Amino acid sequence: MKRDTDSGRILTATPKAIGRLTTRRWVPIGIVAALGVVIALVTAGFLLRSPRLVPSIVGTTQITSDGLAKGNLVTDGNRIYFSEIAGDRSILSQVSAKGGETGKIATAVPDPLIADISPDNSELLVTTFRLGPPSDFWVVPIPAGPPRRLNFAKGNNGAWTPTGKFVFAIGRDLYEAAADGSAGRKLLTASGVISFIRFSPDGRRMRFTVGEPFTTASSTTSSLWEARNDGSDLHPLLRDWNNPPQECCGNWTPDGRYFVFQSTRAGTSNIWVLPEHSSFWRRTPAVPIQLTTGPLNFVDPVPSRDGRKLYVEGYQPRAELGRIDLKSGEFLPYLGALSAGDLDFSRDGRWVIYVSYADGSLWRSNVDGSERIHLTYPPMRVAQPHWSPDGKRIVFSGNIPGQAWSLFQVSAESGSPEQLTRTPSADLDPSYSPDGQTVAFGRGQRSIQILDIPARELRTLPGSERICCPRWSPDGHYIVALGEGGTRLMLFDVTSQNWREWATNVGTVGYMTWSRDSKYVGFDNLLTDDDGYWRIWVADGKIERLASFKTIRRFFFTWGPWTGLAPDGSPLAVRDISNQEIYALDLQLP
Repeated sequence: MKRDTDSGRILTATPKAIGRLTTRRWVPIGIVAALGVVIALVTAGFLLRSPRLVPSIVGTTQITSDGLAKGNLVTDGNRIYFSEIAGDRSILSQVSAKGGETGKIATAVPDPLIADISPDNSELLVTTFRLGPPSDFWVVPIPAGPPRRLNFAKGNNGAWTPTGKFVFAIGRDLYEAAADGSAGRKLLTASGVISFIRFSPDGRRMRFTVGEPFTTASSTTSSLWEARNDGSDLHPLLRDWNNPPQECCGNWTPDGRYFVFQSTRAGTSNIWVLPEHSSFWRRTPAVPIQLTTGPLNFVDPVPSRDGRKLYVEGYQPRAELGRIDLKSGEFLPYLGALSAGDLDFSRDGRWVIYVSYADGSLWRSNVDGSERIHLTYPPMRVAQPHWSPDGKRIVFSGNIPGQAWSLFQVSAESGSPEQLTRTPSADLDPSYSPDGQTVAFGRGQRSIQILDIPARELRTLPGSERICCPRWSPDGHYIVALGEGGTRLMLFDVTSQNWREWATNVGTVGYMTWSRDSKYVGFDNLLTDDDGYWRIWVADGKIERLASFKTIRRFFFTWGPWTGLAPDGSPLAVRDISNQEIYALDLQLP
């Protein structure tokens, strides 16, 4: 009844009731509307935000023009400091960051190699360019001043932390110490040899290159690793990014937003940049981005102090094979001035094998260069091939990307190479015995191994610990090899099974070659004031110089500058006619 009665009324509302009704209805509507506006703005911002921006190079300036091989760049903002190879010696050099004449930094440090520049830009951390055991660390004041040695530390590479402490690597181990090298403590152990250590601008992280002994050439593997400044959380930086990994030599930009490094692919090195974080508003991908693309190889990137430029080395490798005339000392083209090395001649003198520097492959030809046959193909790279005594087979050290250097054997008439050894170590410098049934070779720098080819049995040559790089004499009576550090010639008497130290104080020995009659060994040396080609006689141990390398800039390939002996006894060498300079790349970073 009430419903019927009320239905006939006209309800009226007071102003107070109307206000109350309006407030209750519009409060939720306002909230929804506001949220809609916010969502619309966010959506518009997402859709209309800056397009995908990536770091790029927008200009290039050549800084140096002396053509010498360079490496290990650092900068204080106004000048670039670097190591150069002049002749066969390492020197310290500098140039204005704007370009100009290159100047030498005089120092008493032998064969200096730059490791780092101090946080206050007043000193260079320098090691000695050498093979083998750890070297001393030196602090060289810049622009000038007497160097001082860090008496409490030796190593293969080092760096200063942003707080002024000192870290240094000895092989696979990384240590932290006081600024003078004292009170060292181990931070970590890596899976390979540590080099190119760098700290983030905030000092919380460090990154470095990890490689293997005898696997630091561009044809083999090296990778970038990261850890906290206390050595914890060690891990690869770019896992499974490049297979096999061939990355090296990274540096942070001064603001810490990017990390630049070099990477080698298909035999060519270029510069890449890794953004540390991806910005929401600027869609910069947090993956490596390639900055350079040929025709030069670009390596060793160092950002300028304002982050607007990137200093790099650019080079195009070119080599020329030649022989040195013993009368005039003149360098004469050989085999048409091939870009090749690692030559070996058959016992009958008719055939020669060599490694092409273009792709690291093995070739055989007549000694006049005719009847060329390709014996191996990329991606395998070849080093130190040698003929069997009967001229039917060739043994060599070969590298397949991602694997250690191993021994292979191939027919001189071509065919598929047969792998003779399979170990994680680097097997190098194979040399046949006179009967061709066994091979002596170096297992890294640890020992000399003798391989029975038919039986596939290995034994260690007695007393060969820390001796490497054997060469069996053609008559089979001796094996010549290098002592630890490459500064001593060792001679093994196969009959008596005894070693003797054959020569010392000859600098760092490069390649050794027996004369065809087994009466002497020819060898080259480097890192001395009198680099040249020498021979040492078996009968009396007399050493004499056959040629000087002072006027020849030698080409460094996989294991250094190759030398050998032609059938007529003339020294053979490879001249470097490459062009290598420092460039400033104008860097645009979003």
